[in-house]
Amino acid sequence: MRFYISFVGIGYGHASRCINIARKLIKMGHEVFLSSYGDGLGYVARESPDIPLVIGGEKVAWKMREDGSPDIKGTLARLPLYALRFFGHVKGELENIEAVSPDVVISDSRISTIIAARSLGFPLSVIVNQPRILLDSPLLQKGTTKLMGTAWNLSNSIIMADLPPPYTISRAHVEDLPKSLYDRLEFVGPIVRRVKKANEEERRVLVLISGPLHERIPLINSLLPMIRENDEEDIQFIVSLGDAGSSYVERGRNYVIHGWLQDKWEVLRRSDLVVCRGGHTTISEAILSGIPVISIPVPGHSEKWENSRSIERIGAGLVLEQDRINLFFNYVKTILENQEYYKKANEIARRFSRWNSVDRAIGIILSSIH
Repeated sequence: MRFYISFVGIGYGHASRCINIARKLIKMGHEVFLSSYGDGLGYVARESPDIPLVIGGEKVAWKMREDGSPDIKGTLARLPLYALRFFGHVKGELENIEAVSPDVVISDSRISTIIAARSLGFPLSVIVNQPRILLDSPLLQKGTTKLMGTAWNLSNSIIMADLPPPYTISRAHVEDLPKSLYDRLEFVGPIVRRVKKANEEERRVLVLISGPLHERIPLINSLLPMIRENDEEDIQFIVSLGDAGSSYVERGRNYVIHGWLQDKWEVLRRSDLVVCRGGHTTISEAILSGIPVISIPVPGHSEKWENSRSIERIGAGLVLEQDRINLFFNYVKTILENQEYYKKANEIARRFSRWNSVDRAIGIILSSIH
């Protein structure tokens, strides 16, 4: 069979889980084509150059402030431009899908792909971890929830790439959904790679500053000087700046800073704590490997804030506000010295250790089109 997989190109999370699915499909003997834009497009080109890739449109992203938070007014002012780009995405996806002529279209959160696939009459599965976006305006919230729900419901199946309740990381994004939509969500677990944690005497903290560049820069500028000057004798810090493909390396007395961490999985396996930006993928990789999290979410970014609050609510980590970064080492010690965080992360890892999210997702896709 021939599969066309299209995903949101903001950051690397959607790209990484679609690569996981694509590789399994290829291993099963199927033919796969990937489509995206922006950061996601570049990530696939670097990480999986062997998988056919087609351009799915120009970059679309929120306008951001200097601290990395979304600029709502600035974004609204750009709506005419974004509308034109969205229609360009739809046009590009129509052309791509017609050219590839797949047996199945898979859309990871891309409404333009859903419109194109349905217009052409192709079987369609949708992957989401954020079925609705959270907005301050009740009126806008109601309208966008209805619009997104209508889009997701056009598919043959809706795959929820998250843990089932009460462990759902994107918990706030599935609350108050229309019953017609919620009942169709198939929770398969996060579609991520996990590792078996090694037990070592040296304590390691893995700092993964991921996401779009405008979200990374504020944390890089505030946290790196603190790590360079820290006097923690028994803690090793390994930092990734999230610059895909970069070979930059800086070594200090008890830290190593990488532009891009090439051996991420080996480092994760040997880490005792993960510090991240609140991204769904990074949080999932950590807790499913039995490693607690400190999340420093992007100010005003509802998805990453709610992801972070979920982990704190579950008991597998803490939320540190960006403007309280001076407390970073206090938070690190709080988790490293409290076994309750490790017990909870290990409980989640064990509970879902037999869940093969990639196989579950593919099984749902194949069964929904036959």
